[in-house]
Formats: sequence, C-alpha cells, structure tokens
Amino acid sequence: PIVDPGNTGELAQRIESVRSFVRGRSATLLAELDQGEPVWPYAEDESCLIAIGTVSGTFDTTWDTLDNFAAGDGSMSGAVAGTDVSSGIGFTSAGPTAEAQGVVRVAVELPDGDLAFVQLIVQDLVNMQPGVFPLDLVNVASIMSFYDPDTDSSYGGGLMLNGNLTFTSASTVPDAPIVGSFTGDVIEF
Repeated sequence: PIVDPGNTGELAQRIESVRSFVRGRSATLLAELDQGEPVWPYAEDESCLIAIGTVSGTFDTTWDTLDNFAAGDGSMSGAVAGTDVSSGIGFTSAGPTAEAQGVVRVAVELPDGDLAFVQLIVQDLVNMQPGVFPLDLVNVASIMSFYDPDTDSSYGGGLMLNGNLTFTSASTVPDAPIVGSFTGDVIEF
C-alpha cells in the first residue's frame, strides 16, 4: 500500500519487466557467445583510433557566457575529414556546466554556412586557471563537430586527443577573461 497506494498495479508491472529482462538475458548472451570471436577489422598492431585531422584554435571570451554563444572572438585552423576549418574570426563563450565542469566553446563559420564547432570540457573547475592541460579525457575532454544551422543538426568530427588546452587567462569569477588556445587530433567517432 505504501509503494502503490492507488493499487494501480504499475509497480508490479515494472518489477515483472525487470524480471523478464533478467530471465531472457542468459539466452541473449549465450546466443552472442555462440557466434564466436568478434571480428576485429584492424591489424594486430593497429589502433582503432583513426585520426581524421588536426585542429588548432584560439579563444578570447569571458566566464559565465554560455548563454551568449557569440560573447567572444576566436579562430580555428586545420582540416578534418577533408574539410578546411581555417577561419578568421569565430564565436566563443565559456562557463560552468550543471555537473560543475568548465566549458569553452569555439565555433567558426565555414564558406558553405555550416559551423566548425569545438567544445573543450575542463573536468575540474580548479583547472580554470592559467596553464597547459592535456586533451586526455581525464583533465580536459574535447569534441569537434560540424553544425548545419539549416537543419539544426550536428555531423562528423570526433573526439580531440593528443593535444593541449592552454589558458593564458582564466578564472571562474563572473566576467573574468577566458583567453587561450587549443590544438589536438580529431579522432573519428
């Protein structure tokens, strides 16, 4: 009566759904194992992390501007999957996430009207200070993608690794300058 005071049977249905999943899981896993070893499409010494380009850029914005994407200036250079992302002035913003991470966003408009977009995610706000931080998913995670404003959709790109995020000025004080650069290899999703 406490978990289903209206006696709707919803709780019993949810419990049965979990039980059914668990009962069927064994057969699903055994069927997968019966298929044999999975096929690994790469040579034994070849990485599955395929670099599709290298991107570098700069940003000059202020803290707590994520709601105003064009709060600052930036630039980007390099090529990703055959697309030249080199640009003059771009758009930047920076601020905290709900998960207490720091984010720097950089976008540049490409000749076809699409945007090349980089999001740098500083895992610990303590690192929002001047210094050099590796793009290693532990300290800083970074994603590069393209954005089509006509369809409001993202495409291409990948994780950025094997590079650095450099802050020449950074702080989590509102309106503090967030200035620096980044570089890294774009790894195909």
